[in-house]
Amino acid sequence: MLADGPAVESVLFGPNGVAATLSPGSLVIDMSSAPPDFARGHAARFAARRIAYLDAPVSGGTLGAEQGTLAIMAGGEHQTFERAAPIFAPLGRATLVGPAGLGQLAKLVNQAIVAVTIGAVAEALLLELERRNAQHASASPPTECRTRPRASVATCR
Repeated sequence: MLADGPAVESVLFGPNGVAATLSPGSLVIDMSSAPPDFARGHAARFAARRIAYLDAPVSGGTLGAEQGTLAIMAGGEHQTFERAAPIFAPLGRATLVGPAGLGQLAKLVNQAIVAVTIGAVAEALLLELERRNAQHASASPPTECRTRPRASVATCR
């Protein structure tokens, strides 16, 4: 797994890239998170050389990797996915989501869902904090008292 699309591009197709060393029938699995267009482009370049390719980003973090419980979202051809199944098995649960590039797209959607969930939890926590503050304020004694001019009664808030 590499950091991003440009890193994958460099390792595969840059000067001294590994693509030049691969023979027809080889299998390339890119488990990095990269733009779907990168994955589709890589798949096309490898297909022209009869090299199998999957984009297969993961979700689950370091703990998932250590425990073999990663969610693997693969994009590519069905027979290539079946061929890669023994490689994926110790890493976690792999799902073929469609043709090349769709593994990356599924990862993007997954990240969007995570971001929205974090935002929703944060909003819920803020609402609860506001509710507790309002409840506490209504139970507190008045903090400010004023005497009205020409009146003998003080008003407190």
